[in-house]
Amino acid sequence: MAVATITIFGLLAVLVYPLLGLFLGLSDRFFGTWAGTAVNDTSQVVATGLIFSQRAGEIATVVKLTRNLFMAPVIVVLSLFYLKRRQAEGEAKGEGKGIKLQQVLPLFVLGFVGMAVLNSLGAFPSAVRQGIHIVSQFLIMASLAGVGLETSVAAMKKIGLRPFYAGLCAALFMAVVSFCLITLAGIR
Repeated sequence: MAVATITIFGLLAVLVYPLLGLFLGLSDRFFGTWAGTAVNDTSQVVATGLIFSQRAGEIATVVKLTRNLFMAPVIVVLSLFYLKRRQAEGEAKGEGKGIKLQQVLPLFVLGFVGMAVLNSLGAFPSAVRQGIHIVSQFLIMASLAGVGLETSVAAMKKIGLRPFYAGLCAALFMAVVSFCLITLAGIR
């Protein structure tokens, strides 16, 4: 339900944000920053930015990838905190287990940071980057199709609309707060 809710509001952002941006006369820089900070899913950020303009899409992508990059230290700190707490609880019960690196730092985080560093250093020839780009587009589409295939309308009806309302509140909050902070930062 959580993934479906995020996907629904991300798809709404892809449709609504560019219209709002045009209506408000936003610059590519402002719009790209707004899309990159307010929309949750990376593929939806890219789509939202590119619908507005090529430049806005590029800015939105950089902003979103920067957000993603900053998740790495947060994930490590929170994982370490949680695992140390679990370890202390285990020791209190007489279960002495150590903390493994894979528990603190998920491999996808290392993969993301590693690929970002290698790409920034120019480690991949143009043909390889193009191949990776094509594969990544396919994988993004496959993941979105997978979310759709795993979403059960019947199960969503059972749960009710509360998650939808929570998603709506979160999406509106992110949109408004991001817009206000970008305005306050003087991004034009």
